[in-house]
Amino acid sequence: MVSSLILQHFSSLNRPKGVSLSHGNLKSNFSAIIKGLALSASDRILSVLPFYYSYGNSVLNTHLLTGGCLVLENSMMYPQLIVDKFDQENITVFYGVPSTYAILLKRTNLKEANFSSFRLLAQAGGPMPPAHINELKQLIGETDFYVMYGQTEASARLTILDAGSLNEKLGSIGKAVDGVTIEVRNKDGQPVESGVIGELCAFGKNIMPGYWRDEALTSSVMVDGWLHTGDLAYTDDEGFLYIDGRTSDMIKSGANRISPKEIEEVISELPDVAEVAVVGTPDELMGEVIKAFIVLAPDTELDQRTIQSYCLKNLAKYKVPKKISFTDELQKTQSGKVKRYLLKAS
Repeated sequence: MVSSLILQHFSSLNRPKGVSLSHGNLKSNFSAIIKGLALSASDRILSVLPFYYSYGNSVLNTHLLTGGCLVLENSMMYPQLIVDKFDQENITVFYGVPSTYAILLKRTNLKEANFSSFRLLAQAGGPMPPAHINELKQLIGETDFYVMYGQTEASARLTILDAGSLNEKLGSIGKAVDGVTIEVRNKDGQPVESGVIGELCAFGKNIMPGYWRDEALTSSVMVDGWLHTGDLAYTDDEGFLYIDGRTSDMIKSGANRISPKEIEEVISELPDVAEVAVVGTPDELMGEVIKAFIVLAPDTELDQRTIQSYCLKNLAKYKVPKKISFTDELQKTQSGKVKRYLLKAS
């Protein structure tokens, strides 16, 4: 198959992959996104995402296809300028990754922003803490907020949580977009029942043919045309999908396998926390112990004991971080994902 686009993808583990995508892959997925978000020529998009990554590339092409207007802002260095442009440019659509919204919530006067022209905001690129979603929803009022999930290997998008389902299904990534079939499978490759955690696997015209000149890597994730995402997930009784973490991010502490996602969501509920990342660090006795890296909001103070006490009230004891490190920033890839391999090594 002839490649239309090769996207160099660096995972949070710093493993480079050349994702080869065909015209058919891209066309199928862009059409599904346009339908899922009801995009049109009347939309005005403020884009802060790099176009050489899957998320930004999908934003660029979906809005070019619909004839919408793209207002480019290629830096989050001065986040208040982003907020100012919402009103100046009569923006109707805005996309971000979790760190985008964390910065806007904690480091700008977003509370004073004018959202009257907005039609929707959307999030992808990793799980956004429910506490941040709720805080944002209070500010944007009736404006729709969509949660999206996908991978570069899927041309961008695999699922969308419709804005109308957000309150009832907070924490879900929604359901498969048009043209995509999703199954949650066990280690034997068999579909599991609702409520049972397994690996999220996807099939559709949007799925890549393979990695550029790397058959071994391709065969490790592609089986009979199905993409094995490496993400752990489950469905509820209504078929809504929930991510439980990545297999590579799981913390192995003693006899427990712990997903950092739940711990990050709890710590994010503290109003003085701007960002948090949780990893497992080596320990001679336990194998790994939980360590949280925390970025505080400007002009705030928080100590380790307060954080651990809050976690103990809201988590099982074995999920409470043993170590906490305060940092000025979390280093991220250019697509906005935390470089967890650096945190593990620190």
